[in-house]
Amino acid sequence: MPKKRKVRFPYGLPLEEAFELRVVRSAEPTDCWGWIGSFSGKGYAQMPGGTACRWSLERKIQRKLEKGEQCRHLCGNPACANPLHLEVGTQSQNERDKQLHHSGRLGSNGFHKLTMEDAKQIKKLRGTMFQREIAEMFNITQVMVSRIQTGKAWNEHHTL
Repeated sequence: MPKKRKVRFPYGLPLEEAFELRVVRSAEPTDCWGWIGSFSGKGYAQMPGGTACRWSLERKIQRKLEKGEQCRHLCGNPACANPLHLEVGTQSQNERDKQLHHSGRLGSNGFHKLTMEDAKQIKKLRGTMFQREIAEMFNITQVMVSRIQTGKAWNEHHTL
């Protein structure tokens, strides 16, 4: 049986030390924690083999997440690794959380760019301007403008 290799990151540091070097704890224990490491395309604090939030949650609950379990951000901030803001959940709970916090991946950098008021304004502009012009105004894609105007995204009547 091969030896289990200990993951080290970066420069030979154990994950615990690497996490501590990159996490920025807030002055208030209930505030979000910052991250000075790399990020995934969806805005999650990234570590080898996964996200910092998952790593932090697994230490909090003292076990690995099981198949079908996900890390929920009660704060709505995907970069946060504060264990007080994290809890075990399902994919459907995570989707509800994204709707609640308006934190789904909408911008090209993975972070939320619009408010519900922006979406209402984009809907009102339908037929008055080209979608590409509206997209430039709000720094989003033409596809997102189309999705908003047809009610496929940012639908205020969407039930959770």
